[in-house]
Amino acid sequence: MQIYRKWIIPCILLSFTLLCHYLPAQNVLSLEKRKSFKRIYYLPGDFIRFQVHDDGVVYHGYIESVTQKDLVLVKSISLGNTDEDDLQVFRDYVPLENISVIFPSEDHYWQYFRKMFYAGTMAGGSALIGIATVNSIIEKQTPDLGSLIIVSSIMTLGLGVRYTGRNKYKLGKKWQLVVRPAFPVVPKENSRPE
Repeated sequence: MQIYRKWIIPCILLSFTLLCHYLPAQNVLSLEKRKSFKRIYYLPGDFIRFQVHDDGVVYHGYIESVTQKDLVLVKSISLGNTDEDDLQVFRDYVPLENISVIFPSEDHYWQYFRKMFYAGTMAGGSALIGIATVNSIIEKQTPDLGSLIIVSSIMTLGLGVRYTGRNKYKLGKKWQLVVRPAFPVVPKENSRPE
């Protein structure tokens, strides 16, 4: 009996692995740059913001599922109390060919760095200008030109970093949306299309 007990857990894990291998996986939405290997994946459960061709409305929500033709977004809105009875769930079915612009998520590290660097340089530059002005008033001298040049260059650098980068991805010539399976299917060698 002892011999069989130590093989039970590995057999269960192996059977679950084989079972999960044959289950159909969910699709993921891939934003790809043409003629390049740059890809941004949007998985089910990720937040996405985009604009459509028809009316220019900006949709946003969490991806529930991706099919070959549609993107299903889900939004949960709590009305009043936090009871489950007041929770309203809305779904938007958006055809993929209607999407014209995708906006990058705000939690992306470059977007976060841009905002923090901009805020830090503007706050630091403003503080240094205030200190230079107060010192010039107290000492009854003109402000030092070198310190004003340094402060203005810090603030200009912050403005430059804030407005560099990509604020949106326009679909068309450079960017395209592709629906991919979550786990790529490797074709067998003998199953070539003729």
